[in-house]
Amino acid sequence: MIEPKAPLRALSAGLLLTTLSLVGCSFPTSEFGLGGGSSDVPDAHAQDVPLTTDVPVLDAPPSDLGIDAPSIDAPVDAGAPDAPDAPDAPDAAAADVPDDAGGAADAADATGDSGDVPCPTGQVWCVDACVDTDTSAAHCGRCGNQCSAANAASACSAGVCSFTCSPGYADCNGVASDGCEADLSSAATCGSCMTRCDATNGTPSCAAGACAIACAAGYGNCDGNAANGCETSLQTDVAHCGSCPVACANTNGTPSCAAGACAIACATGYGNCDGNAANGCEANTQSDGANCGACGTRCASGQSCVRGACTAICPYTMCGAACVDLQTSVANCGACGRTCTAPNGTPRCAAGACGIASCNAGYADCDSTVAGCEVNTTTDAANCGRCGTRCAFPNAAASCSGGACLLGACNLGYANCDGIASNGCETDLRTSATNCGACSNRCSAPNGTATCAAGACGLGACNVGFANCDGVAANGCEVNTTNDVNNCGACRTVCPAASVWFTGSVACVASACAPVCNPGYASCDGVVANGCEASINTNPSCGACGRACTGSCSATGGTCSSATTGGYNRVFYRFPVPVFVDACAAAGSQRFMPNLDDSSVRLPLPFGMRFWNTSVPVNTQVNITSNGWLSLNGVASQSYVGLLPDPAAPNWTVAPYLTDLYTSATGVCVATIGVTPSRRFVVEWFDAVFLADRTRHVTFEAILNESGTIEFYYDTMAAPPTGQNIAAGIENQLGNAAVTVCTPGTACTIGSGARVGYAPM
Repeated sequence: MIEPKAPLRALSAGLLLTTLSLVGCSFPTSEFGLGGGSSDVPDAHAQDVPLTTDVPVLDAPPSDLGIDAPSIDAPVDAGAPDAPDAPDAPDAAAADVPDDAGGAADAADATGDSGDVPCPTGQVWCVDACVDTDTSAAHCGRCGNQCSAANAASACSAGVCSFTCSPGYADCNGVASDGCEADLSSAATCGSCMTRCDATNGTPSCAAGACAIACAAGYGNCDGNAANGCETSLQTDVAHCGSCPVACANTNGTPSCAAGACAIACATGYGNCDGNAANGCEANTQSDGANCGACGTRCASGQSCVRGACTAICPYTMCGAACVDLQTSVANCGACGRTCTAPNGTPRCAAGACGIASCNAGYADCDSTVAGCEVNTTTDAANCGRCGTRCAFPNAAASCSGGACLLGACNLGYANCDGIASNGCETDLRTSATNCGACSNRCSAPNGTATCAAGACGLGACNVGFANCDGVAANGCEVNTTNDVNNCGACRTVCPAASVWFTGSVACVASACAPVCNPGYASCDGVVANGCEASINTNPSCGACGRACTGSCSATGGTCSSATTGGYNRVFYRFPVPVFVDACAAAGSQRFMPNLDDSSVRLPLPFGMRFWNTSVPVNTQVNITSNGWLSLNGVASQSYVGLLPDPAAPNWTVAPYLTDLYTSATGVCVATIGVTPSRRFVVEWFDAVFLADRTRHVTFEAILNESGTIEFYYDTMAAPPTGQNIAAGIENQLGNAAVTVCTPGTACTIGSGARVGYAPM
């Protein structure tokens, strides 16, 4: 089981860092040093210094170190549980250490004091809680902006309020502040925003999305179309006199309607002798012996009525007892007993041939045959109101009522959303984004283009910088990919957690992940995966990335100062090749920290020496760690990762191989070899393993020479696990200058047999 490590050197546990490798490193012939305090910058003016006579001649093949760049990965420590670490002494430089890179920054308090409550990334403090203003209905887009709409379900997406109308309501005025203000059961908006029930001559109402009307006295809705109100005056309309079904007859006269009652003005030669206007002027006063010349004038026995006068002499043809003009008699037209008929009209006889004198109200002779007035123009959709007037509406059935065309049922997928009959069912409910599936069902797509397909709302293209990451069309393109750390630049592109070098958090800026650096650090390589890999209180990034000082860089504030004395030049090795000093087998050697992880011991330096521009006295406490480094400031620390240089503690660092190691049963061997003034303080990490992979073994050492020269010897070196970070080099007492072999942010692995030496300037 892997046990978490406590944060060390201001880094959070479980760091996932860029692989650094330097295999069989081969140094160039130019200097590899940091004269005057600069970091990782070759000193073009200082001369290479050979080893002094105090140190045995160290030689090496011309190609001891090389560079390799394995793939970037992020290992996690694996292996047996770590042994308990000894309590650390207080770190005198702790004040220089920035907050844990994994710690969240205090949330912005949008409306008041948050009490220093940290809000997660993407949330802000509103009144008394951390909220996501992209989705909070109570704080949509900003604190206190509550999404609420009358007669609707409200939602907040990408900081914008939206709402969906409840059944039976619609947003007809397009004003969001009053929500779905229109009641689709009211006469003003009956079934849709565009349908207003007509109130002509009556009181309108709406039921089940359809208009109805209660007519005022004397008026009728005779065409059955509530949309045009009570269009008929029952007091004066001869086709609807007194009530819609009653049509005044026009037989042998001209009908009229007054006060809701039919009347008729008879044509010459006819009379309404029975007093019933409904059957018109039924009596022919020119030939009717019972009404001869006028109603009630009866001819005497043996007389006939001829041309409105009773006479015993017949100038025409006697048909039985009647004197008949066969040229004009409807009952004897052209011959006795030949009766003219005209269904739904008044027949006539002219020149002895039957015809139609007139059609009854609501009927017409549209085929011009003697058969009669065959067409009911009040109901015939092909002859509505008059012959040849055909009822037809786009995308709908049609009917005729009361002589007026009526819009019938809409074709499947269409509707009359504007309430205007003349253009029929003008709306395609299958594709209309404003009437999708039903009238007034408006498709909305926050931050995108709404679509309607097969009567269902959908989502087209998203606006630039937004995406539909939840796959729900109803809330549109709900994610702002320009600033969402979980969807940065694209859906489900998650910015890495802030568990990398000196990163307070990770933000999404302009659709790209970017680390938010702790004070004093910056992401100079632009790589998010390794966080804020550069200290801007050191060269070559003093105060800003790429800003190198000719002198030294202030450990606080990143300001340049004058050049400092001291520093190191890389040592050229000459033949014979220097041999690895086995401190474990040396006389008087000591062994420390067997089988331990993250441990340290402090031992006195057996001689005085110069380190950078400082004289280090004899018996100075040297802090030696299990993780491949030591420091001359005596402060107890067991960091297993770190930057070189870095003003953050620990400083005065000598790091032949700073990484996360687990010691062998032999542990770390320490020995003092030689005699004054050429003594050597040797610290050997014998057969240690990587904590992340205990099958990989390394043996290496650091040698402090009484002359001030420092040497790193690498005996057997397995390649580090993928993603393992290695720092190797020496750092001054302020942590603002270093000479390095490997440092996080570059890929390097040190190979077996490598030798590195530094001589003081």
